[in-house]
Amino acid sequence: ALRNVDNVSTISRSMMNKAREKGVAAEKILFSPPLGQLEKNPLFSELVGSGALSGR
Repeated sequence: ALRNVDNVSTISRSMMNKAREKGVAAEKILFSPPLGQLEKNPLFSELVGSGALSGR
């Protein structure tokens, strides 16, 4: 069933692995971590703090 999807969005690496196990092509898996994880990542913490990711 998952082999025919356009994309699959996941919030964790383990969910990405599970999607691959179920036949989803790697290029169709989108990783979108929760905002709390972004705040802890130095690559994104500046964007989170600036409000750039708030959608306003």
